[in-house]
Amino acid sequence: MHPINLEDKAMLVCLTIGIWGATKADQEVSKDTNQRWGAQDRAGKYLKKLVENAFPRCKSVRNKASSFHRTNTLPWEDGTGMRLLPAKNFWTYMNRMKDLEREFEKSLISDIDEWPLHITKAKAILGDMFKRGDYPSPLELKQKFYFKSAVFPMPSASTFGNFITDLGQEAVEAIQKNLEERLQRSASGAFRDITKNFYELVKELIDKLQDPGYTPTSNMVSSLTKYMTMLPIMDFTENPELDVLRRETEAKLCTLNTDLLRQHNGGERGKAAIIAQDILDKMGAFWGE
Repeated sequence: MHPINLEDKAMLVCLTIGIWGATKADQEVSKDTNQRWGAQDRAGKYLKKLVENAFPRCKSVRNKASSFHRTNTLPWEDGTGMRLLPAKNFWTYMNRMKDLEREFEKSLISDIDEWPLHITKAKAILGDMFKRGDYPSPLELKQKFYFKSAVFPMPSASTFGNFITDLGQEAVEAIQKNLEERLQRSASGAFRDITKNFYELVKELIDKLQDPGYTPTSNMVSSLTKYMTMLPIMDFTENPELDVLRRETEAKLCTLNTDLLRQHNGGERGKAAIIAQDILDKMGAFWGE
């Protein structure tokens, strides 16, 4: 992939959703357990589950938000918590996250309303390990939850030009080179993820076409069709070769006649599989293969 000016095409986004785990280390039980087994205090501790199946609504929203976040963004540097958000997808992403944040807040109110019931159930489950002081008040409980989606501009090597006086020309140029290499490496990884998803969907279709036990259905290409719709938005590189392949896929695979494919002679399925394999082979160009 040729170098691309990422500042004009994408930004970084970080999603963090906090849900209290409702657990606590019980020092008394830990000490008793270690003594019973002849172990030192540092050998281990007993982590007590304060409630069971709490905050189901918040967890459901978190799962939806996490799934949407991963589907509508691309991988970035590992360990940073950041994902690449194509500029074309900004408003779709942000509007959906705002809706999910409001849903999370409403879900939290409903889940907290059930808090007293969970405490009552915990008394029966924990027995002598139950301690009322382990359980926060509804107001304290609310502080343990959060839903945050933060957007950041793409780092720019040119920013470090401001430090020439303090660091010197050579040091600044080294920093700029290192950053630019990292940016392009991460951009290549994000683009590869786009083509990888494309590849896997076409490969899945080929497997179905070549499986005599599979009966083609009207939605057999629905996932592929949906991804082809998203592809121009997610491809922050605006790669013309990939767009040509996308158009070919839409024309030749997303329009497959499932009624003909269900015929037992296998002729139409064989033809479709050959077309799909040809598209799959062309994708090797994006990976240097």
